[in-house]
Amino acid sequence: MRLYPDHKAVSVRPFILLSTLTPQGAHNLTATPERLFEVNREVEALGGRVVHQWAVLGAYDFLTVIEAENEAAVIRMSTELSARGSAHFEVLPATPIAERRVAAARARARRRIVYRSCVVGGFRRAAGSACDTPAASLTLRDNAVCTHGRS
Repeated sequence: MRLYPDHKAVSVRPFILLSTLTPQGAHNLTATPERLFEVNREVEALGGRVVHQWAVLGAYDFLTVIEAENEAAVIRMSTELSARGSAHFEVLPATPIAERRVAAARARARRRIVYRSCVVGGFRRAAGSACDTPAASLTLRDNAVCTHGRS
């Protein structure tokens, strides 16, 4: 959540823009290096915010981290900038590691349910398999044993 100058709280997501200059774009940038900062202002005018930007070696010329409300806003930005003919863009939605860890923990919790079991008549049964005891009365922890019907 970021507070913008008009005091509206907007939920933003990070995106990575990998850009490759066309020959025309390389010529324009060589002739007027400050053009790079003008493009950053244009991104902000289109609803995004440039967080970080690097010139890189390899298949791409620039790696830019931006924030935007959603994928539609980023598609609009990259389409508008690509239409000028000075660069091609590849857009990658980015997920903060903290969110990834929460998702992984939730997935692990869902997998743990598979290991819960109930022992009826000497047979170990996976949770959710045929068991004579109503599911509502079973409150088992990991690797716990159901002793229903036993005193």
